[in-house]
Amino acid sequence: MRRKVFVAIILVLFGFTLSAAPVIDGIINSSEGWHFLVANPAIQDSLVGADLDSLFYCESAESFYIAINTQNQASWSVAYGFAIDVDFISGSGYQTSSDAWGRHITFGADIVPSFNVDYELYFWWDENTDSITSADFCTWNGSSWDYNHNFGHWAYTGDSFIGLQTMEVAIPWGLFGTLPDSMRFVAYITGGDNSSAVDVLPLNPSVAFPARNAEWSDEDTLATATKITVSGINEHILPGVSIKKEWNKVVFLCNGRKTINISLFDISGRNLMRKKLVVDGKTELSMPFKTGIYFLKAEYRGKEVVRKVTIIR
Repeated sequence: MRRKVFVAIILVLFGFTLSAAPVIDGIINSSEGWHFLVANPAIQDSLVGADLDSLFYCESAESFYIAINTQNQASWSVAYGFAIDVDFISGSGYQTSSDAWGRHITFGADIVPSFNVDYELYFWWDENTDSITSADFCTWNGSSWDYNHNFGHWAYTGDSFIGLQTMEVAIPWGLFGTLPDSMRFVAYITGGDNSSAVDVLPLNPSVAFPARNAEWSDEDTLATATKITVSGINEHILPGVSIKKEWNKVVFLCNGRKTINISLFDISGRNLMRKKLVVDGKTELSMPFKTGIYFLKAEYRGKEVVRKVTIIR
């Protein structure tokens, strides 16, 4: 059945530290920089081959990383999906009733803020080979999906007795076009063509838990998402001045003419830039530095903010 619910957002803010790139080997090790997001340790008592346990993320200068643990007790042919929204703009992403892999899943188009996904990531676990046999990074182009079969890299663990157990995925930032300030995403399990979600993280009212057989064939509207801040540059953080992060530059917007004190630091605290920036309506501050994480300090009229800036070359 079709269910519609109000949006709920689980917010996670990055601290001002750079995570080293984790080793993509299917073993989720917290010492490699993985951050826990959300879990549902309760057991799917009937769908023993489609049971998500926990969701993790990590960030490096080169890639965004997602990982999952499952509680599977059998090897079933199922799809593991991730849906990602990066702009939160109504009407800008997928809205129809059949997603990139033909599953009956929508993402809260008529809620505020809208949850129209810009990307879907799919993997197929095949019970006959007990392995991932296909994968796609899917980009919504405004009217249909574009498919990338050779994106990033991933690794997983599992076998013929307990199915997929863990998965780690690295997604190069370049696949997102421009570096997003933040993103919302969900992870879920579906069956084959024309099926719907039978388990999801974070939990959504549209997907019953524990799931029953009817969940395989209904239509789900997923509107509870995990939100993380990526670049840390938000708008309207100084009096009368709007600051936006764009690809390898920072844009300052204001009415009239204002002088802002700017400093830029690397992750060791070394000052790389110090200047007075005159903003007359709109001024772009280029970042001629190598790939990495930096910290921008902006001062105006006694107010000071520090935000993280990711530069990718």
